[in-house]
Amino acid sequence: MALEFHRTLPKGYTLPKLPDGTTAPGTSLLCRRMFIGGVRIDHQGGPWADCQPVTGTDDPQPAGGMGLWGFHDKGLSGTRLMVSNPEADVAYGVVSLSDGTQVKATTATVPGTTYRAWAEPIPNGQTITTVNQYDTHHHRLSHDTNWRDHRRARGGLPLKPSDSGMHHPFTSKMRAASRWRPAPRPTRVKTAKATVAAAPVASASAT
Repeated sequence: MALEFHRTLPKGYTLPKLPDGTTAPGTSLLCRRMFIGGVRIDHQGGPWADCQPVTGTDDPQPAGGMGLWGFHDKGLSGTRLMVSNPEADVAYGVVSLSDGTQVKATTATVPGTTYRAWAEPIPNGQTITTVNQYDTHHHRLSHDTNWRDHRRARGGLPLKPSDSGMHHPFTSKMRAASRWRPAPRPTRVKTAKATVAAAPVASASAT
């Protein structure tokens, strides 16, 4: 999984309309690029699926969301990704699984911004018992057991599950505006990327 930040709105991207008919605010674009087995989740939605307009490099809107993503049954079966866009004081997350396994994922930050994420793969057949998040001093900041029955996702606003996952508003508000277009050529000056490694003990690097 990678966070991809465009400092200006990319050519071909159109700001979506909100339910009240107004245009969503934003001067920049933040995208989550999530892959399972080399296939990007939500690729059917086009190049801007799972992208959110933001204002500048420190928009607080993306922070605090968490979601479970996959290819089948709204992210409830098969191999999935647990993805968190944590608050600034979260250094890492620990996901406990139904077989007793605990997996740790370290938060990565897009350089020059406050946009952050951690991600952890959930194997097929496993369910999540708890998700805990910690600061750099290993103090627990949150304790979430609501993933045991997979009936809800967090994010602070009403959720609308899609075919690929249980999503918080990061994607739900944007999906209606996604159209399939040729992907623009990457521009190094305008794009920053933080790569979040999904591994038993997740490592993070930023380029």
